[in-house]
Amino acid sequence: MKLKIVGIVQRLGKSHGVVLRERPKEGIAQRASKRRPLVLGTMAGSTGHEIASEWCRQRQIPVRFLYLSPAQQLIAFRDRYIDGIASWEPFLTRAKNLGGVSVGDATCLPHSIFNVLCVTESALSTKLGAIWRFLQATATVSAKLATGECLDELRSLPWLYGKDTTLEQFQTMIREGYRWPAEPLSDFDKTHLDRALKASHDFLERSGFPTDRSLTNQVVEILAGPAVKTEVTLNVGYTDSFMCTAYHLALVQGTYQEHGFIVPLHTLTRGQRLAMIRDTALANDLAKLEASAAEDPVDVMAKCRVISEELVTKVFSELHDEKPENQKKKLEPMLMKLEQLNAFSDTSVYAAAQTIRTSGNWATHKGRASTIPKVELVQSARELVNQLLKVIEWYETEGKSLAEKNHCCVQCEQLLERSEAFCTHCGTQQHYDCSNCPKKDLKPRDKFCPDCGTRRTLIKRDVSSAAKKD
Repeated sequence: MKLKIVGIVQRLGKSHGVVLRERPKEGIAQRASKRRPLVLGTMAGSTGHEIASEWCRQRQIPVRFLYLSPAQQLIAFRDRYIDGIASWEPFLTRAKNLGGVSVGDATCLPHSIFNVLCVTESALSTKLGAIWRFLQATATVSAKLATGECLDELRSLPWLYGKDTTLEQFQTMIREGYRWPAEPLSDFDKTHLDRALKASHDFLERSGFPTDRSLTNQVVEILAGPAVKTEVTLNVGYTDSFMCTAYHLALVQGTYQEHGFIVPLHTLTRGQRLAMIRDTALANDLAKLEASAAEDPVDVMAKCRVISEELVTKVFSELHDEKPENQKKKLEPMLMKLEQLNAFSDTSVYAAAQTIRTSGNWATHKGRASTIPKVELVQSARELVNQLLKVIEWYETEGKSLAEKNHCCVQCEQLLERSEAFCTHCGTQQHYDCSNCPKKDLKPRDKFCPDCGTRRTLIKRDVSSAAKKD
């Protein structure tokens, strides 16, 4: 598969390097004299491998590499099977948390190292406009990372830095470990990128890895692509790593959506879906429920029902332009209306709301729950949290938009656009002007004018009479 480089993700610095158990001093000469090599864990042919090779060459330190995955490197380092690791963040920081010392990074190389964005030749010929918009969206977030503008927003990516790395460490790595570009591919970067590719190929050849030198001439600058008139699918490969921070941040912040992309929920990981919840209170509630499912599954199931019903009720209250005086009394018609909205949203939302309602009702009868093994209750509670996530996603996207653009007829409850003056089903007038003052567009729930107190009479248009006159 032939690839073309169309953009730079970041230039590497302190984010890639070497961590040893202790900082070598006089021990270097002794080790060299005894020909006892330094044993380092690394990924074969990786940037860590290249950096460690150059660092040892400059210091004339004999080295033996063990090819291990980053996770395996940490285990071997912890159990003292190796002297150090040659890797990247967050594994370097985790090794330092185990007592290691950073001794070298990408700055020891005579050339720069880049992480790049590549596309296939077929995508370049058929999806040029989408690729250009993707590059612009990613560059928007990269520019913010370069200035430190969005460091606080990194807390929305907990699946990247994990339990062994704190948020503060993650922010420090992003700020100091990488150089984030303000544009996809500058002239300066193109010059250094060509040198970096040639140097990397030389290293791979010296290390005995097969390589294709023709790939060094595959840098392509993407200019503004044509306007997209037909939908195309841009399949993006990425990893849950620090190097893909700009992509993850652009995804959860909606930057790609702002640039015209539609991101299907089924293509996202659970962590990404949770991070995309805009309502902080809902996100916190969902996280607490998820954490409590193993301890008190019955309580979690009951709370899932409460939150789901509140969201459904809120949407339909706005559709009816009124706040229900008794939520419990009006809950049944609210859920029935949700079923009627299958034409406007995915049917899985209604199924999720019904599942939460049924299980939540069952969970309130704790006498029944006591007869069920706890492992089954925990499994049911976690499944209900997953269903609640669907309802929250519907509420924040389709539900809010539905209530903003539509309302229900005051007479027959037909779903209408807010701009429609009369119901297309029963002919009832939906918008009113006060007959006594300049107040315009009284809401259907207003029985009196809020400015002058004049009583508003509900006027129903006689459609049949109007048709006869016509």
